[in-house]
Amino acid sequence: MMKSVLQTHSMRQIVGQLLDNCYEVLRAFLEQAIQHDEVSPENTIQINKDLMGAINFYISNYDFIQEQTHSNSKFLRNLLFEVKHYRNNWAHSKDFTIREVHRIADTILMLFDELSLNITNEVYIIVNEIRMESIQKMSLQLQQSQKY
Repeated sequence: MMKSVLQTHSMRQIVGQLLDNCYEVLRAFLEQAIQHDEVSPENTIQINKDLMGAINFYISNYDFIQEQTHSNSKFLRNLLFEVKHYRNNWAHSKDFTIREVHRIADTILMLFDELSLNITNEVYIIVNEIRMESIQKMSLQLQQSQKY
């Protein structure tokens, strides 16, 4: 049996991967949202810069993005604020608990659902595997703590 990513990587590495997965999907969504508009080059640069650039672009242009994509942008925006919080903690070398890893993976999956990402998408599957593994690990910890 293959070792789970939770056994082979630190929580911080896993969060970094989740943030990368989130960025990949968000960037593609935003690029599509702005393709029909006379978008200034700065916007494309901001979206392609990094996750924070993409999140900040979404947050400051969410009315426009909602018009373009008919997405539930207020809820999406709230999810992105949460992702931003964890990304800032990650950038400041904060350590993460298994519960936070689960929360981040689950939030990112909710974000993917809002962006109508196909659940057969490779990135969706990767994030969901991390979410499932974190649930198993928390469940195991709970069982062990109740034995004493």
